[in-house]
Amino acid sequence: MRVVVLSNSPASPVVLPLESETASASGERWESEAISDRAVEGVAWSVANALLESGHDVVMLQAGNRPEDVIAGLRDAAPDAVFNLCETIGGDSRLEAAVPYLLSWLDIPFTGNPPGALAMLVDKVTTKALFASLGVRTPECLTLGCVSDLDEWNIWPAILKPAAEDASLGIDAGSVVRNAETARSRFELLAARFGIPVLIERFITGREVNVAVLETENGLKTGINEIDFSTLPSELPPIVTYEAKWVENSNYYKSTPVKSPANLQHAVDRIVRDTALSIFSALDLSGYARIDFRIDNENLTWVLEVNPNPDLSDDAGFARSLPEMGLGYREAVDGLVRVAIARHRRRKK
Repeated sequence: MRVVVLSNSPASPVVLPLESETASASGERWESEAISDRAVEGVAWSVANALLESGHDVVMLQAGNRPEDVIAGLRDAAPDAVFNLCETIGGDSRLEAAVPYLLSWLDIPFTGNPPGALAMLVDKVTTKALFASLGVRTPECLTLGCVSDLDEWNIWPAILKPAAEDASLGIDAGSVVRNAETARSRFELLAARFGIPVLIERFITGREVNVAVLETENGLKTGINEIDFSTLPSELPPIVTYEAKWVENSNYYKSTPVKSPANLQHAVDRIVRDTALSIFSALDLSGYARIDFRIDNENLTWVLEVNPNPDLSDDAGFARSLPEMGLGYREAVDGLVRVAIARHRRRKK
């Protein structure tokens, strides 16, 4: 089969005035912001190599700011399927759904989640409401449009996040706050960098695990990883920050290794897997996703968020979950293409 591996072009950084108190040292919205946007290039090569090993004809294509260029590239390639790895358009994660909408319009099978799910889940406020409607335990939260909205919040410690960003942008050691004064300062920083709304939610102390869910021709498979905070310096809050994901020389990156598989009590393991599968099905997800959890000191499980189309590079956390599913990386990548084509055929019927 001919497969187009479609990824987003690296965006020009959104630069704030250097004289602004809210600008990072580099002038970007967030220190080292460009790293996460460029990481998709590595994912694309991992996927392309796996597809080549499976015998596919592979074409690499990047989506920039001009949709007509994407359309022309797809028409020239005439693929049997597209492996969709686009996470942003021009650096805007809220446009992630634009590519699968376009592929649906062009009637081309594509891997991963449908555009409606991507548009829905990039918005953390909407996602929290969905959890509530599903009866899923999730930390209490409040949407902040202005600093005075914090007058309604009295749960400490808490964590503040941008409401519509991906890749842990906006999350660092200062994200966890323990009183209203530091919460106000944090809100003002995030609002200046990323705009409003900002989300504040109860911070759950405990373990952090994530469940990889993979759709295969033989049904859904799961694997569980745990973020190991045991060597993290005590002055740093145990959270997965932007640095932990992307900045290799940082304390967070070095001190938050992934344990795979996670070593959970049988009952907790079952609850986490069942909850992840229920969310995957209820939200009509497809292909693959990662659901993040906290497990508190009483072994209660709390869903933090859903990451549709997570990092699929061959050394990422999702790939580390594949042995628990009984799959190799090449097999999983090839399977996602086959599942996408089969799903497309069913919808056409």
